[in-house]
Amino acid sequence: MSRFDDIGTLSRAMRRADEAAWQHFHEHYYDLLEGVARARGVGPEEAPDVIQGCYLRILRNVRRFDDEREFRAWLCCVLRSEVIDSARRRRHRASLLERVGEWLAGGNPGGAAAPLLEGMDGGERRLLERHYVEGWSQAELAAEAGVSVKAMESRLARLRQRARRWLERREGGGR
Repeated sequence: MSRFDDIGTLSRAMRRADEAAWQHFHEHYYDLLEGVARARGVGPEEAPDVIQGCYLRILRNVRRFDDEREFRAWLCCVLRSEVIDSARRRRHRASLLERVGEWLAGGNPGGAAAPLLEGMDGGERRLLERHYVEGWSQAELAAEAGVSVKAMESRLARLRQRARRWLERREGGGR
């Protein structure tokens, strides 16, 4: 028997960011969250990221619960929100990446990507090409560069930000 078998004790400890409570939570609720995510159409490769986002929401919003059913219902509601937001982010990102990828792949022979690529060194351009045109994963790019996946994720996020700003200026009439 664990000291966190009582939902009130567990939720209070989670609110205090107690590491043991979060470990207990993970061990006892991950499968529930994964099952709900999968039932909502989240693929097996996306589920860990969606659940991680859900954990962050739980961390920010956890409160004391005295009823296990109420706690589970709340978890499912939080997960549902994360699934919806994650899908929106993927659609938005896919649209942007599709346009950038077309430019990088030469889909616009007039050089529409030239302004985007100005100021980018050869390594940044190659990184974009490998990820968005050739389909390399962040893990593959990180391994080749000798950096962590998180570092590669950050690097790509900065490049996407630059591309987004350029695209907004271009589509907004040069603002």
